[in-house]
Amino acid sequence: MADAPTRSAASPAPVLWIGGYTTRGEGRGPGLRALDAEAARAGRTEVLAEVPLAEPSYVVPHPTLPRSVVCVHETEHSAVSVVTLGPGDQPEVSTTPTGGWGACHVAVTQDGRFAVVAHYVSGSVAVIDLESGRRTATVALAGSPGPVADRQDAPHAHHVLLAPRFEERGWLVLVCDLGTDAVHRFRLGTDGTLTEADAPVRLPAGTGPRHAALVAGRLLVVCELSSELWLGAPTDDGARTWHEIARIPTTARPTPDGLAAALRLLPDAGAGTRVLVSTRGPDSFTVVDVSPADDDGPPLVARAEHAAGGRWPRDVLVDGELVWVACERGDVVTAVRWADGTEVARLASGTPTGLALT
Repeated sequence: MADAPTRSAASPAPVLWIGGYTTRGEGRGPGLRALDAEAARAGRTEVLAEVPLAEPSYVVPHPTLPRSVVCVHETEHSAVSVVTLGPGDQPEVSTTPTGGWGACHVAVTQDGRFAVVAHYVSGSVAVIDLESGRRTATVALAGSPGPVADRQDAPHAHHVLLAPRFEERGWLVLVCDLGTDAVHRFRLGTDGTLTEADAPVRLPAGTGPRHAALVAGRLLVVCELSSELWLGAPTDDGARTWHEIARIPTTARPTPDGLAAALRLLPDAGAGTRVLVSTRGPDSFTVVDVSPADDDGPPLVARAEHAAGGRWPRDVLVDGELVWVACERGDVVTAVRWADGTEVARLASGTPTGLALT
């Protein structure tokens, strides 16, 4: 009888990707790491590849290429890279300059063609055609700075959210602007152009929008500076203006240095939506239920708060019953059961800031 095929012969190992700072600030990471995800879930670090990229601080799966991710380089002359694990787990890298400073987030259209990049320092948004390797659009955000002087001196693009296409005309692009307390609304055309779709959604002064999600036609925003979760909905004027439905703290354990961080949707929560949000300072994550729009109960309900297992939980990644947590200042990535807070794995990794699973 022939031996059973190994996993490499049958199907490639799932990959846990870890990005982080290499030299920026106290950065000491090796670049972009690709780990065997099954081994990682069991608490073992089995490195498939380490790619020596500069400051790959945020990572997302490529939607069409297997075992591939798209990452930004949070540098003065920023760039975006597509990284693929090829035969023998050899990394293949394609890099394109983005034309901005301090790229901190990227979202990729479902067809894999366009990457939309947010630049924190230059306060700009760029569109990169990943097929041709060229930049097709750059937009500088505009708006009045918020009241937090050391963080809101100018527009600071922090997060890009792609919504379903405008029929055949492109995609809705939402950009969180931490510097002006706004979420900008653009239209990404099928030709790579980026134009204003409508007036920005305005949040309370000093909240500092960092990450966002669309939940049943409503907008859910993590506010970094106020460590709050904000829920808004369009008013009755064709969605040109929005109003606040609810706002709750992201943690019940506030600290003077506390800053809310990442937002992720959790598996199906019945009629409503369940999300997870991390907060640096208390170094925790909170599970929050978002009630349906027609529910008479509270719109946002914090169900549980659990320790992240390390300092400064910068990014989180949902993996079934687990949540992976990139603890930037703890030099560790933890895996925690989000339902009860049980830690099941701990992987050493220098200044981790971004996670992806392929």
